[in-house]
Amino acid sequence: MESRFAPVLFTNYVPSNHELDEIHDLLIDSNDKINQIDTEIWRLHQSINELHHQRTELDAFIASHEALTAPMRRIPQEILQEIFVSCLPTRHNAVMSDTEAPLLLGRVCSQWRKISLSTPRLWSSMHLTFATKEPEFSWGDESPIESMTEDWNLHVEAVQAWLGRSGCLPLSISLFCPSRGYPLQYEEYLLETLNQFAHRWKNLILIVSSTPLPIFPSLSREAAPLLETLSFHNITNKPSSGIPSLDIFHAPLLQTVSSSHLRCVPAGMNWSRLTSLSLESHGPGSDELNPSNALAILRSSPSLTFCRLEFGWNTAYTLNGDVVTMPVLKTLSINEGTSILNSFFEHLRFPALVNLEFTPSPPDTYGEMDSSSSPSILILLPRIDRLEELTLSANNMFPATLSECLKHLPHITRLSILNNPTLDWHIGWPSPSNTLHVFNDYVVTLLTPHSPIGDQPLPVEILCPRLKILECNPGSVSDAALLLFIQQRTTHASLHDVQRLKRVEINFRRQKEIDILSVLSPDVLAETQISLKYFTYPTPSKQYSARAGLEEGSRLELPTKAFRYLYT
Repeated sequence: MESRFAPVLFTNYVPSNHELDEIHDLLIDSNDKINQIDTEIWRLHQSINELHHQRTELDAFIASHEALTAPMRRIPQEILQEIFVSCLPTRHNAVMSDTEAPLLLGRVCSQWRKISLSTPRLWSSMHLTFATKEPEFSWGDESPIESMTEDWNLHVEAVQAWLGRSGCLPLSISLFCPSRGYPLQYEEYLLETLNQFAHRWKNLILIVSSTPLPIFPSLSREAAPLLETLSFHNITNKPSSGIPSLDIFHAPLLQTVSSSHLRCVPAGMNWSRLTSLSLESHGPGSDELNPSNALAILRSSPSLTFCRLEFGWNTAYTLNGDVVTMPVLKTLSINEGTSILNSFFEHLRFPALVNLEFTPSPPDTYGEMDSSSSPSILILLPRIDRLEELTLSANNMFPATLSECLKHLPHITRLSILNNPTLDWHIGWPSPSNTLHVFNDYVVTLLTPHSPIGDQPLPVEILCPRLKILECNPGSVSDAALLLFIQQRTTHASLHDVQRLKRVEINFRRQKEIDILSVLSPDVLAETQISLKYFTYPTPSKQYSARAGLEEGSRLELPTKAFRYLYT
């Protein structure tokens, strides 16, 4: 718009009285035009709002009718039930939480809720935790204890309703009782509810902080005719004095037993029908697990396919009898504790074993490690015909001992080495130079095929020629030796008649020396999963704060009275 005042706009010019009248007349027309424009804008807004309203109604109409054509509505209830069952956890029993299946499924819609409540398989497993919350202070008329009692009663009712929906299916129940922060009456009601379903127990796992809960010592073998798995563990790791023998271990179909106290297992139990066994020891005594009674148990358990033995206190023992052969044992897990198992392993043979987990005796914290002693694993490995997977906690083990172990592993495909340093060093920081590291350049060199020079034969035999998976935490091998190992076991694997690596996972307690991933070819990275994690020092914060150290409650805060003298 043209104006004769344009040259003085946005300046400090002061108009005269005549010019002020002229400016007012000039603005009258402009204000009229603004009013006309505002009226038109309001009209258009009204039209737009009406169109938005019509569109919203059409969207709702279309969405409601399209919902009728959704493929989900056409899925038969039987298939939907299978989908619901697939939503259940596979590594543990279903938990009583509305954020997970099966409770979550009933919160989607009324139809899903109806289907989920009528599907017994969704409710045939349950992980139960005792409610042990502390009383909270309340300003209301209701006392904290009354409020908690109401919650406990609701919990018992929820457990009964849950199990009641399982129909007549066998039940898988795990019970976690960390401490007795609840009234005895609540415990009795809850256990009585579980006892009502004992005739349908299939898998029962008990994790408690004291002796077995009152209900279980009274249960007879006839009370649980379907029981196949029974696990009892005391999380306090206290000796087993006062723990009674449980007759329920005589259940006729029992195949899997796991217990932290051998005292709970009756002496006359039918060991021959067991296929899975896990026993731990938490104190000295003939009623706790030791090499002598462990050998007797294995002799009576020829059907075992899985066995885990965790020895505790070092006790004197005597082994008698012939060599025990475990004909179908596939997986064996051994924790020596403070026992020396050389003589124990000399009495065993494992012709079918393919998976071994071994934790040797811990190192002497105040003494020197004896490199001349013969580790028990060197007695064990020759008694295994065809081991394919080994998880080894290489504590108190020298690299030369590890290399001797590798010589007995011609069929190994997965090797996992957990090397905890002998010194109790702070987690997350590099270990000192005098800390013993097992998986070093010497061991890796024995696993690395070397190309011959001319017609000269290879000087060293290649260990573990079928190795496909290597895991180590932490590893002390250099990046140069590791890079050569990976290259020879991937790109040149066929030249050396060894299996090609499929996965390499190593955690280091040092910084990176060579960027191995950038050196390897794309083909190697595409066919082999390589995960290398290095230590990095924390980056110091560079952000400056003028209020540093003045957090609430800091000693740098001045008393209130001091400010009166500072600012008055």
